[in-house]
Amino acid sequence: MKVTRIDHVHQLTFYAPILPINVQLIERELGLTLIDTALERNAEAILAYIESLERPLLAILLTHAHGDHVGGVDMILKPILMPSCMSRGATPVSLKGTGRQTRTSGLSN
Repeated sequence: MKVTRIDHVHQLTFYAPILPINVQLIERELGLTLIDTALERNAEAILAYIESLERPLLAILLTHAHGDHVGGVDMILKPILMPSCMSRGATPVSLKGTGRQTRTSGLSN
């Protein structure tokens, strides 16, 4: 994992066989927001990096449903109690393995 930090933005880069996979952590006074979760195999490294920052993870934003963006969500949510929601559509969605159901905000595409 390669870490690039510019001010309050941390980019974590994982090297997959074809293309690199990036996730970002936005660090603010109250805690962290994770943008995308990479692959399931990357979750342990992401959680370890979050722990090293000594700030709580407050939110996860998923940009879209490709596996390299959402693959680690179950593993990252597992140790963290956090409500989840989706920003598009109107159908509740279950996140595989978490036992959690998301609620959509009602925003249209």
